[in-house]
Amino acid sequence: MRSILLSAIFLLIAGNNLRAQTETLTVEQCRTLDLQNSPLQQKKGYAESISTLQIRNLQSNYLPRVQIGAQASWQSDVFGLPFNFPGSDIPEVPRDQYKITTDLSQRIWDGGSDQYLRRQREVERDLAANQVDLDVFSLREIVTDLFFKTLLLQESEAILLNAQKDLENKLKQAEAAVAEGAALRSSADQIKIQILKTEQQISATQADIESLMLVLSQWIGKSPTEFNLSPSNPSNPSNPSNPSNPSNPSNPSNPINTPNPND
Repeated sequence: MRSILLSAIFLLIAGNNLRAQTETLTVEQCRTLDLQNSPLQQKKGYAESISTLQIRNLQSNYLPRVQIGAQASWQSDVFGLPFNFPGSDIPEVPRDQYKITTDLSQRIWDGGSDQYLRRQREVERDLAANQVDLDVFSLREIVTDLFFKTLLLQESEAILLNAQKDLENKLKQAEAAVAEGAALRSSADQIKIQILKTEQQISATQADIESLMLVLSQWIGKSPTEFNLSPSNPSNPSNPSNPSNPSNPSNPSNPINTPNPND
């Protein structure tokens, strides 16, 4: 009895910890997590840093430049007189020679080439930033689509579960009527067929939900068991109640339709 009580307490504590670790996310939170998990922001920062360094290098072209050079050489044969003057000692040309040079230069006018290159670097930086913003927008669209499709499937699952309960109640009533001789057996069998179809639709919907949750978890960097989805604020333009939203269930262009449990 004591072991059973300890097991029940352990399961209760584990369940509470699991619920505490599960986070409810809105669409905006999913977008933020996706952006944090994406290297696009680092790419934008790298582009700005490279552009700053390139412009700084162009500005340094007007600074004075000092070049120091050194040269050493050894001659195998040097010039010398074949005779000596009486009373004089002609020195011999040394075979090793050394030379040190210093050059100082400064650009005064470049014809506007540095200014053109500076503008070119700034345009390249702006293009890279705009491309990153476009990629970020594409990521937001992908995460938004996954989010609302998952919510729509979860709503479809709830509808199917309610339909299953209604069919089970109807089956009980039909079996009671058959037992009393007030209805035919075929009526109860038809309800059983509808229940089987509904169960198949529930299984397919649950598999689709798991697949979408897995894909979404890879985008936002969280395990599927660590979060749940919650509809966003109705004032948010990304809310599925917005008719212009492609994930709105009432939008006729939405590719996901709520299954009919009586099909």
